[in-house]
Amino acid sequence: MILEQIAFALAGLAVVLLLIIISLYTASKTVDRLTMELDEWDEIRKGNVAVAIYFVGALLSVGLIIAPSILGLYLQISKISAQNLVMMSLVTPVIRLLLALIIAIVAQYVGIRAFTRMTKGIDEWAELRRRNIAVGTIMAGTLIVVGLITVQVLEDFLHLISIVP
Repeated sequence: MILEQIAFALAGLAVVLLLIIISLYTASKTVDRLTMELDEWDEIRKGNVAVAIYFVGALLSVGLIIAPSILGLYLQISKISAQNLVMMSLVTPVIRLLLALIIAIVAQYVGIRAFTRMTKGIDEWAELRRRNIAVGTIMAGTLIVVGLITVQVLEDFLHLISIVP
């Protein structure tokens, strides 16, 4: 019995790690597409610290938003036993994770666009290309704040979604 629980907990951990990698990859590609004015990976390859700071802020924000959903999925997987292998019990956590990822991407977009509108007279993308660490830091901070607030609201919202009791 205890070995069975350990096996399902380890399986849950493996699934969670895979989902984290997929989620961050998706977030990375999406942020890259949302900022057509800037090729983040090219700038990071060149050693542009300002862009790296901004990009870390974006990934951290997404991570903050999806963390509760990933934890919920892990907890659900670790509760499954061989006698009670109910795949339907995973439907709600997976849907919650997908919604969290979509909302994280939308929140990133809204956060970036709102920030660029608030800072009229500053071309953030040009400043990032010029390695302006101050702009990269404030943009990262903005995205982290967006993530911190979004995760609180999202957590409450996702508790309303229950396909399987």
